[in-house]
Amino acid sequence: MTPTSIRPVATSLLLKSKRGFASVGKSENTVDTLIIGGGPMGLSTAYHLALRHHGDNVNSNDKNNSNGSSCSITIVERDPTYARSSATLSAGGIRQQFSLKENVQMSLYGRDFLRQAHHLLKVHDDDNEIIDVQFQEHGYLFLASSQKGKEQLIRNHEVQLSATAGGYCGGNGNDSNDGNGANIRLMDPSQLKRKFPWLNTSDIALGSYGESGEGWFDPWALMRGLKRKCQSMGVTFVKGYPVGAVRCYDESSSSSSSSGSGGNGRVLSVDVAVDENEKGQAGEVIRYNVDHVVNAAGAHCSRVMETLASGTTENGTKNRHRHHSRHLIHPIPVEPRKRSVFFIHCNTDQHHQSSSSSSSSSSSLLPN
Repeated sequence: MTPTSIRPVATSLLLKSKRGFASVGKSENTVDTLIIGGGPMGLSTAYHLALRHHGDNVNSNDKNNSNGSSCSITIVERDPTYARSSATLSAGGIRQQFSLKENVQMSLYGRDFLRQAHHLLKVHDDDNEIIDVQFQEHGYLFLASSQKGKEQLIRNHEVQLSATAGGYCGGNGNDSNDGNGANIRLMDPSQLKRKFPWLNTSDIALGSYGESGEGWFDPWALMRGLKRKCQSMGVTFVKGYPVGAVRCYDESSSSSSSSGSGGNGRVLSVDVAVDENEKGQAGEVIRYNVDHVVNAAGAHCSRVMETLASGTTENGTKNRHRHHSRHLIHPIPVEPRKRSVFFIHCNTDQHHQSSSSSSSSSSSLLPN
């Protein structure tokens, strides 16, 4: 997907996303789960929580499960246009070529979800809007130029083949590798040369190629589909951002405990500033009394955690203890970093140089 093809899509979704967020008029609300961040992780968390509590479809006013207990879910997102969201600025890649089995399994689940998104994200049986995430299964190619790198690819390959997809999505039989596990193929230099004739294999020891299940998709389409589905299952969306929190501390418990048991540091409520104008100036501050808080702020998750950590105690006093200060004992090692996507145009005919645009092809190199 080229940058020029992204812009028209972003503009059309921007208008729809503005209408999707509710305006808040109350000064205090109570929710079971407050999710901070409305990108893919926040939306996916809300979707799976709602699915577990409500089932596939419920009335948006019905926030109780079959046992009648509360299970309301609210997503707080600062920019519902997603103009500067990491997801919309990315290429939307997915791969199973990892060295950790759990990562492979999660990616296999994601692969099956993307393949069936048109079905899983339907709001109801008569929903005429087709959710097409444009999943292009063109694979990832990893190359090793040393014996050490070759051995690492082989070890990774064994892990990848040992993992199978889990969850309700399941495989759809598209893989040549039984439709459930990773479809990764190790290729020697001669095989790489036949598959990719433009590749210089003189210094390559081994390659690892995802023949299916890997590639890229449209993040905009996925988020839009997830949001529509979440709304149909009763999830509430609020435009705003956290500015403070109230936490519960049990002074009789050990201050060094990080388990959160006994009320030691548990978040009781979150104060959310709601934007009221186009300049983003904060308007009303809404207090959300919560049972659970999910930090899904992506590259900004460390800042959100610091905001939650710097809140007040139940009696309204500031957290003065070293372990209750704004400086976290274990800060999240995540920060916003610039990411670039490079498009390389090369002549398809290596024997005849030509300036004609029709004689060139485009490929992309994505930093890992």
